[in-house]
Amino acid sequence: MMRNAWLLGSGCLWAAMMYLLFDAEIRPYFEYQRPPSYRTMLRDRTQPEVQRRSVIFSRDRIGEAETLIVPLAGGGYSMATRMTMRMRPFGAPPGLDDRVSMTNEVRVDQGFQLSGFTMTGRMIGMPLSITGQRRKDRLNVEYSFLTVKDKADFEFPMDATLSDDFLPFQGGAKLSEGKKWKMKMLDAENMISLNTSKKLALTELYVNVIEKEKIQAMGREIQAWKIEVRKDLTKEVPAYTAWVDEAGIVVRQVKMINKIPVEILLEERRTLTSREAESYVWTVK
Repeated sequence: MMRNAWLLGSGCLWAAMMYLLFDAEIRPYFEYQRPPSYRTMLRDRTQPEVQRRSVIFSRDRIGEAETLIVPLAGGGYSMATRMTMRMRPFGAPPGLDDRVSMTNEVRVDQGFQLSGFTMTGRMIGMPLSITGQRRKDRLNVEYSFLTVKDKADFEFPMDATLSDDFLPFQGGAKLSEGKKWKMKMLDAENMISLNTSKKLALTELYVNVIEKEKIQAMGREIQAWKIEVRKDLTKEVPAYTAWVDEAGIVVRQVKMINKIPVEILLEERRTLTSREAESYVWTVK
């Protein structure tokens, strides 16, 4: 009888310990499973669309960004973003060109899957180039920065979306409080840092929908979902915080640069005709 009670007690203690271990160390990662896809992001967009954003630091406009989304005649989509901002407030050396400029074009095929991308730009006067093609569940990438030229091959699920460091969550998902997912971000931080191995990384981000809030956007008050994006679940402060309206559009984002918050605000969103998209003149040069 005593032996059975001891075995039962030991079993209950072991089960409790395993539950606590699972709840603290494993469950958080399993909760981040079902990410938005290009299908959820693009399926309702039948017309070309342009979005313009400003980059604000301490009430000063230090940059701007522009995104053009175009449905292609043969199926699929092209999503291109141009951005430029000044880095002097974040410690860029005086006397140098402190601008960061980037053009990023993502191509999505008829099945709403990433087919390839091209990213070119200048980081404080230094040229950067990254190109990639999806091959089934792999992403083949070639990149160059200064004297570094290299290739990389990443695991990339068929329905995954690819984001960048400027605007990691590009919207499109139907959100609800407590919704969580993981997504892939092309992370050039290691490559451009002076203290690392100059290798390009594909970083996994963890997204959590916190709550719905009233915020000011585009000159009016709107209801928007607040989401937090982390590179590391153990960090208390998220790398990015964004506010997303009911249409799935990111209307505001706070991005941390050298632990300094920077706002990225949506200023304009409008549709174009096919003819207007073909002859579109970018405002971000």
